[in-house]
Amino acid sequence: MTFEVSVTGDFTAGVDQALFSYYEATRIYAFYPRYGPKDGDTPVQVWGENFIDYGEETRCGFGTKTTHATVFNSTYIECHSPQSDVVEKPIPFTISLNGQQNSRDTLFYYFYNWPSIEELVPNHGPEMGGTHIMLKGRNFYPFKEIIDEINNANDTFCAFLDLKVRVPAIVTNSTRAMCISPPSYYWHQSRVEITLNGVEYTDDEKIFYYYKPPLLFDVQPREGPVRGGTKVLVTGANF
Repeated sequence: MTFEVSVTGDFTAGVDQALFSYYEATRIYAFYPRYGPKDGDTPVQVWGENFIDYGEETRCGFGTKTTHATVFNSTYIECHSPQSDVVEKPIPFTISLNGQQNSRDTLFYYFYNWPSIEELVPNHGPEMGGTHIMLKGRNFYPFKEIIDEINNANDTFCAFLDLKVRVPAIVTNSTRAMCISPPSYYWHQSRVEITLNGVEYTDDEKIFYYYKPPLLFDVQPREGPVRGGTKVLVTGANF
């Protein structure tokens, strides 16, 4: 639509014109992830309709803060979360195509403090996997007080980076989480990290070591007195 300005009301003196475009209201159907660390820069995928690329005016809104949105087509865009000092609270998530009017769907994004791993217990296990590993650290359970509003259990994983494998992690409290080691017949060790949103992982580089299971061939002698004290020779492999 042509846009003009007149000071007389009859538009006879105007010589300049500009185009003003109307668009259908944007809708957001889903976005992922719905949470990320407070430092920001979490990549967020958004699905909806009526998305249009108006350059820097097309924005993702996280409460009062906005970031540039990259439009791939009318139903899919991507953006990155901003930094936030507010954690574990619902932050309205919106899309704007002109930097003023926002989408009206009621959706929320949540920020949390970065988790960290301080120790793996145990930090070693057999190469066939199956070791229950306790992760000791902090900030593993950011939404414990609002679990009825938001639950990230399905996005919480342990990553064995050198194996390029991730396994589910079960969080018991803010300082403890548990996962089960996958098998590794080639790599003898792997860095282990945790993610709370399925996208961003810690960078603590705690090492889990693999070993071949011990094999027992013989024990000599095979008998001794009840008072103990018998020296026993054990032969086998992978001790």
